[in-house]
Amino acid sequence: MSNRWKILLIFGVIAFCAYALYPSVSFYTMKSEERDRLEVEERARYIETAIKLGLDLQGGMHVVLEVDDSALSDNAKADAIDRAIEILRNRVDEFGVAEPVIQQQGDRRIIVQLPGLQDPERVRKLIGQTAQLEFRLVREQDEIVRILTDLDRTLKGVTVTGSVVDTSAVQSAADTTAVATEPAVSAADSLAAAATSAFDSLLPTLGQDTEVPLQEISEDRPFTSYLLSVADGGVVVDTRQRPSVEALLATEQAKRVIPPTSEFLWGRNARPMQDGGEAIVLYLVARRATVDGSMLVDATTRPDPDDPTQLNVGFELNRQGGLAFARFTGENIGRRIAIVLDNKINSAPVVQSKIPGGSGRITGLDDDDEANDLAIVLRAGALPAPINIIEERTVGPTLGRDSIVSGAYAAFGGFVIVMLFMMIYYRGSGLLACVALIFNLLIIMAVLAKLHAALTLPGIAGLILTIGMSVDANVLIFERIREELSKAKTVRSAIESGYDRAFTTILDANVTTLITAFVLWQFGTGPIKGFATTLSIGIIASMFTALLCTRVVYDLITANRQLKKLSI
Repeated sequence: MSNRWKILLIFGVIAFCAYALYPSVSFYTMKSEERDRLEVEERARYIETAIKLGLDLQGGMHVVLEVDDSALSDNAKADAIDRAIEILRNRVDEFGVAEPVIQQQGDRRIIVQLPGLQDPERVRKLIGQTAQLEFRLVREQDEIVRILTDLDRTLKGVTVTGSVVDTSAVQSAADTTAVATEPAVSAADSLAAAATSAFDSLLPTLGQDTEVPLQEISEDRPFTSYLLSVADGGVVVDTRQRPSVEALLATEQAKRVIPPTSEFLWGRNARPMQDGGEAIVLYLVARRATVDGSMLVDATTRPDPDDPTQLNVGFELNRQGGLAFARFTGENIGRRIAIVLDNKINSAPVVQSKIPGGSGRITGLDDDDEANDLAIVLRAGALPAPINIIEERTVGPTLGRDSIVSGAYAAFGGFVIVMLFMMIYYRGSGLLACVALIFNLLIIMAVLAKLHAALTLPGIAGLILTIGMSVDANVLIFERIREELSKAKTVRSAIESGYDRAFTTILDANVTTLITAFVLWQFGTGPIKGFATTLSIGIIASMFTALLCTRVVYDLITANRQLKKLSI
């Protein structure tokens, strides 16, 4: 290759470095106030194109998860962990986390590292949600009243404190029926009469100082005493009484009363009541889902037609799901269907007409973040089994800044020491090697930016190691040139011989190191990959700067004049 093409190549690489590093320099030299004022799209563009910082440098979340496969068959257990990792990876990728770490640990555990995230609650929802979407039929009100009547009769004598149930005073079934039937029916009738009052009438006002007193529990109404009202499709419960209601429903007596085709499920959100406290709806729904998330093909956020400031989640079903959904809604016009997500009812709208096409929307979400996260987990798919968070650590940005400062001091200190040594020992040629070393570092950082790779503390260690390796190539070349000069060769001839004789040694040393780095990248995880990535880029860049860039400078110096002496 002629010097002209070599020079063009070098300037091309310089232009590439400037283009790749400009967003990083602009973003990381901004003051925090300027970053806060950036528009959402502009900030996203900076984050996308700037060098990413790993968990140890910018802070973030470290979570250890455990897959609960106890309810799975043996065949399903075999690939449950792999499926869970793939689904989690899809969720995190759509969430936009830079360089996440998702890896298996042992037989049932998964390690997830999310650089830059500082919101533990949002992370729990994102990665811990099973995301099993179902559509179930809400039972008619007369069936709810009948079951409430039977529960009061059957639970006669059962007492509960918090979530602890005492059944020692339960009477025989015959005695219970004889004694409790009449008062229980009257209690159910009173609840049915209250059904005309909508659930929202309990809610409206926030910020009341007065708390709602807990209702007294009647012996004749051991279950319905815990209920505030009947709502459309369910019953309203004070959230402070929820543990007691759950405990009663878990008793063997209650299980015998509730039909095997139905079950009680809680609404997703509690709502504030007008006089203080919060209430939540307990729905009676069909146990079997007519349409489920396996038929889902897409989920996206959309503005709410009734309130454009709020986001809904629109969903699309496949052909099979669309036909089933159309048939389901057509057969149940005027009835409520429950949109169930992970066994919690998100909403229970009334079917106004048959819904063809297999599309719909999920409403009632708290904010835009919740809508976006729900769309992400629905698109990524449901986890094969529940996942439990067994360890959670948040790395603060302060620790990250300290790590950056320490790493920067180490890199700068090593860089300065190496430069001083080269300039003192090799004089003018040593200064040329220092310029090549700076160019080498710029190339490494530019490639990291374009590959969207994260810079971690091990990556900084690889960067510091590259400084030494880059200088090592120049040392080999300079020593070979010194040997040739000692044989009374001309400067130009000594330079050519020095580069030619050092090439094989440099190539062998760097190729073996590159193979080692590749093995580390292939089989390592997390920080090891970061180290291997930086080291691999540094090796290739050091060969480029040592064998091509410095050679071009020597050729230009000796091209038009006969040097008698070389500063080396």
